[in-house]
Amino acid sequence: MQNLIIKILLLMAIFFMSNAYALEIYKDDQNSVALRGFFSGLYINSDTSDEISDAGSRWGIDYTRAIENDWTVGLTLEWGLNFENNKNFTLNGSNQAPQGSSDDVMFARLGYISFSHDDYGTIGIGKQWAAYFDATAGTDVFNYWVNLGSGAFNLNSDGGISGTGRAEQSIVWRKTYGNLKLAAQVQAKDEPVVLELDPNSPGFGLLNGETIATVGNGYGFSAMYAWQNFTLGFGHNNNEIELAPIVGGGSEDDVISAVSLTYGTFGTVGFYASAMAAQSENHEIDNTGRYFDALGSEFVLRYQFDSGFAPYVGFNRVEEDDSSYLGEYEFHVNIIGADYLLQNLHAKLFAEVAIHDTTYSLGNEFDETEFVIGATFFLF
Repeated sequence: MQNLIIKILLLMAIFFMSNAYALEIYKDDQNSVALRGFFSGLYINSDTSDEISDAGSRWGIDYTRAIENDWTVGLTLEWGLNFENNKNFTLNGSNQAPQGSSDDVMFARLGYISFSHDDYGTIGIGKQWAAYFDATAGTDVFNYWVNLGSGAFNLNSDGGISGTGRAEQSIVWRKTYGNLKLAAQVQAKDEPVVLELDPNSPGFGLLNGETIATVGNGYGFSAMYAWQNFTLGFGHNNNEIELAPIVGGGSEDDVISAVSLTYGTFGTVGFYASAMAAQSENHEIDNTGRYFDALGSEFVLRYQFDSGFAPYVGFNRVEEDDSSYLGEYEFHVNIIGADYLLQNLHAKLFAEVAIHDTTYSLGNEFDETEFVIGATFFLF
């Protein structure tokens, strides 16, 4: 009990020290500069271990400049901050680092230039949110855990190589036509997939650190249609992959499609609900590093009161859908949580419980309950 009290006091210290950070914004008739991001700390407890950790802290800069003929050029840079290299817990995909950067104190989350015009839309070049992610973002709202059912953050990474999360080496065009929002994306790349498994999962060490595939060029697109308080989305992404001999070799297509339905606006008073389902081929890997075809789903239901308090529930699920797959793989987690927005402090307190019911490919089961309590200070 004494250790628990000390950890909670340390967490509170992290939170209140965060308020020393200041936001500076510059703006004139032609230029604007803004600081973005948040700092977060939390305490995590499970059936087998506990620790104090960061929670996907990040900071970045947005710069825009009005140029000729009603065009605007922009630059977005964002870095993730990793204050601990030896975590016993795995961050959710939205907070994950790119492949090969999991031990870096600071890593690139976003980095792209953009050109925007009211008539022609926006074109971004660099590492940016994927077109596919537009259709699945509605369920990516939990404070700490999961967001794995959508397939956006596959390969135990930020989905950069696959182009479904924060897409690397990409060109993305976005344009809104009334209630319809469209996005299209191409990626030009030839990147190795180095297996980085959760060290706590069964099967860790069999292929960990090995190159299991090379991902080639890809494309993706999405369409979002808003009607009253509802938004219907569809996303698709396709990549060429060359499997390494160590996992059987051969050429395959990494394909994923998703549909989503969202009600309400996240972060506003009232109900918010979002659900999505995805089907993929050669997009997910199991706990031993094998690619497999999968079905994924996510759901969240949330109600925010006038006071800023918001309870929520949801789940994430990924299961193999592959007739050639040997064994069984089924990831499932139920989530119960709540957060409280401290508007005057630009901060948020949150707590989440994750109830796991997962079957790994080697027959091992993971049924732990994990609890997290944390605080986030926003720079904007």
